[in-house]
Amino acid sequence: MVVASDHVAARVELRTLIETEIEAAEHKDFEADGYKIEDTGDVLRRLAVVRKADGKMMRDGFKTKPDAAHYIATELAPRAA
Repeated sequence: MVVASDHVAARVELRTLIETEIEAAEHKDFEADGYKIEDTGDVLRRLAVVRKADGKMMRDGFKTKPDAAHYIATELAPRAA
């Protein structure tokens, strides 16, 4: 908490009121059965969905991981069922 500030000298006095330890967040990339999302390293192609069984690229050009995950969930998962 800031208890004092001096804008002329660009200084603040801080005091800790409560200190809490929090566990690190668990980071998991999305991986559906049989497919994974990979960074292509190409600015235009960006992210790609790859089939794990044979390494075949199913589609690329996704801007975000949620977009690629949505493609897997809506397009590829129903085909496999």
